[in-house]
Order: sequence, then structure tokens, then C-alpha cells
Amino acid sequence: MIQNLSRHAIAYLLACLLLVTWTGCKREAPKDTTSAPSVTQPDPDELERRLSGLEDNLRDSLPGHTIPGIYRTLCAAQGRHDRAIGFLEELVHAHPDDQHLRIEYANAFIDKIPTCSGVTAVLCRGNLASKSLDQLDIVIVKHPDLWVALYCRGMNHLHWPKVLRHSDDAVADFKRCIDLQKRTGSGNERPYYLRTHVALGDAYTKAGHPDEARKAWGEGLKLFPGAKELNQRLAIDDDDRLLDTVQSKRSLDQGIDTDVSFVDHKGEG
Repeated sequence: MIQNLSRHAIAYLLACLLLVTWTGCKREAPKDTTSAPSVTQPDPDELERRLSGLEDNLRDSLPGHTIPGIYRTLCAAQGRHDRAIGFLEELVHAHPDDQHLRIEYANAFIDKIPTCSGVTAVLCRGNLASKSLDQLDIVIVKHPDLWVALYCRGMNHLHWPKVLRHSDDAVADFKRCIDLQKRTGSGNERPYYLRTHVALGDAYTKAGHPDEARKAWGEGLKLFPGAKELNQRLAIDDDDRLLDTVQSKRSLDQGIDTDVSFVDHKGEG
């Protein structure tokens, strides 16, 4: 089994084993899905038509992130995570130098994280997140100044458990994003730049640097005055409560927003 795991997944597994040694084996209770909202199930033939149509579209062209994002969202909503992963893997093999497709392939692994449950959930989440990191690393080696790839990798690192010390990597990626943002335009032109200022402060918080976090959010507020997410975080004076707040929002225990179609409108993808 070990030989089939990526280096990120192996590190995750070893750290989890250490946690078990330190804290004792604590099984994760199965999630209560009895009150979860039901997903509307389309007619199977209609679903197949829609998915096949999107796949044909993706085979015939190499678009940005909008169409692949729609495809991944539909697959995830209908429990077809493995279909999305397998199809995007096929496209990446056919077009290994297309950074858009590889990023979407990386994000398809993240889409599957909410399906992890039971006693193997921790390893399942770490394995999926690490597979995503492996693909993003490939993109960034070839395109070190690609904002969207750095953003996705930073978001991945940000959501790993604090004890596994990915937060410093998240800080580095988001700082690089902000450096690139300074070159390309103001927040008024690209309102999604707010995301990196919020995330940088969150990464500093999980890394144990709340003062740096508040400084990062304060810098963001200069560019995005009135931003709700920044003001909410800056209003928390207690460091422990701040960490709890950030960790409640940035965790592999929950779904991560992988939609990056917003970059298509400004040509940064």
C-alpha cells in the first residue's frame, strides 16, 4: 500500500500515526447524514447526456477553468467524483503541458474529500489532498508565476491540520500571490484578490503568528475597505479564539471551494 502513496500522503500517514501514539487511538464517529439535504437526482439519461456533452466539449477544445469547473461541480453533486478524476486524468495525459487541465485535475481530488468517512477518513483526506498537491507542484515548476496555481496550492496547504505544519507553505504561496497581484492591477479590477489577503492571515494564524495575521488582514483592508471577512477576523482580540475561528473554516474535515473560474475573466488562469 505504501508504495502507491505520494510523498505528501506518506508524510501525512506518518504524522497521523504519531498523533495516535501521542493521544491514543480515537475513532471518528460516522457522520450523521439523516438530516443532510437531499441532492436532486436528474433523470439518469439526462445526467449522462449532460456529462457526455461536457466531456465532448472538453475534448474538442482546451478552455480555461469555467467549463471544467462546471463539469467537476456536476460530477461532485451527483457523486461521480471518480468519473471526473478519471476523465481529467485522461485529458492531462493527452495534453500534459496544459496547465488549466492539470489544475482542474488537481481540484477534482479535492472535490472528493467530503466523501471520506469512517475510521479511514483521515488517511483518505490526506491521500486525496496530497495527490492534488503533486499535480499543482508539476504546474508550478513549469509556471512559477501562475497566480491560480499558487492560489490553489496555498488553499490546499491551508486546510491541512495545524499539527502537520503545512501552514508555512500556505503562507509562502499566498505571499507570492500577493506579490503577483501588485504587478497586475488593483483590487477594484480583480475583486477576487481579496481571497489571498484573507487566506494569508488565516495561514499565519494556523502557523502560530496571530500578530502577522492581523497585519496581513490590515493590509488587505486598505485595498478592500469594508470587506466583511477581514473585519470579522480583525474584531477577534483573543488569540485562542482567533485560532479556533480560523480552524473551523480551514479544515480538510469539510469541503473546500475549488471553483477558480473567476480568473478566466482577467486572463490570469
